[in-house]
Amino acid sequence: MNQIIHASLQRNEFYNKSYIEKQVSNQTSSTEKSCQMDTEFDCEMNKKVQSTCDSSVQGNSSHETNFIKCENTPQIHQKMESLCIDEESFNLDEVLFNECDNLSHISENANICEKWQEESIHSFIYEQKVNEEEEERKLKENNYFYLLKQMEETVKIERIPEHLKNIIESLKFKVLSIGPLKLQCQEGHQWEAKFDDLTHDYECKQCHDIKQSQQKSKFNQQSQYQQPKKHGKCILNPQHPGSTRCKECKQLLKQQLKKQKQENIRQTNDMYEKLQNELYMKAVRLLSQGNTAEKQKIIRAFRETEVEVDKAAMNHANRYCAKQGIISSEQLQQIMVVYKMLLLPEGALKKYAQSQQKAILKQEYKTYAKSVHPDKNSHPQCCVAFQKLKKFWVDIPKTGISSDISSSQQQ
Repeated sequence: MNQIIHASLQRNEFYNKSYIEKQVSNQTSSTEKSCQMDTEFDCEMNKKVQSTCDSSVQGNSSHETNFIKCENTPQIHQKMESLCIDEESFNLDEVLFNECDNLSHISENANICEKWQEESIHSFIYEQKVNEEEEERKLKENNYFYLLKQMEETVKIERIPEHLKNIIESLKFKVLSIGPLKLQCQEGHQWEAKFDDLTHDYECKQCHDIKQSQQKSKFNQQSQYQQPKKHGKCILNPQHPGSTRCKECKQLLKQQLKKQKQENIRQTNDMYEKLQNELYMKAVRLLSQGNTAEKQKIIRAFRETEVEVDKAAMNHANRYCAKQGIISSEQLQQIMVVYKMLLLPEGALKKYAQSQQKAILKQEYKTYAKSVHPDKNSHPQCCVAFQKLKKFWVDIPKTGISSDISSSQQQ
């Protein structure tokens, strides 16, 4: 990369020197000063000029003007070629400089990546060392606490008298503390005891209770298995000598069992129907009442849109009254209500009518109908506004759920 940058710089210096020498040579020659305006043309135009000059020399050698032009054409040609070469060289230099800049950015990014890798490796090694040191410290602490526990246990056991030591060893108990004597059995049960109560027959209370419960359960199971099987006797003739029932008794028992099954099925069906009816009535009540929070949100949103629509309707009403020459405020208010009905979106009106109470809708209908009715309003669109008012304030749009609720309530 450094070699490329050095070569590009050398080439740039060479082109700059050649360009300066050519400018100096152009300034010294007086004949070239007259031709400076012609150097702005391209190399192709120079070739055309040269061809015309050659033809003029062959055809009209007597004319002095053409001879002067032909003498100046090679100088012009040299100038044009030098300018073309300079432009190409500058374009190549720009490309090389751009490539060098890109390469310099790549080298910088590579250096940054190498530094980041080195830093990450050092940080990883440092973290490993810290973790190893912490593990060693924890192991040392654990060993220290383990030794302390062993020492405490030995001290505790040494304080106990010898005859009690033998009893505890025979019972296989563990001494946790001596001040209040705490013992622990092999199954992990802990309790407080007294030195006077310790004997060779001493047992853990919890273990003793568990053994008794197990013995009781075993005794109950054995008693159930050991009970003699009761063979059924005849219902019609209890003095029947056989150990099994007679045929008539079997038939009677089958009929009784069938009746019991039918009664049980009927009772379960009745209970299921009652529960289903209760749940249905609850659902109907909830749907009829509706979610008050959602309804309030819909009403608030409608009121916000209503304020914006009122502003737009007032602007339209003022324009209409100015065109028609209406001055009275009552007529302006009536026309504003017409524009309000026309501008209100149908989706918002439908949701508002479904969520608002019927009494409020009736009051609003009466107030709007006074100003929108065609008999009282002169606006050409008052009929359309009145139909829309009647649709959403009197003929309230119903969803499928609300219609189902009304039909169920009628039933």
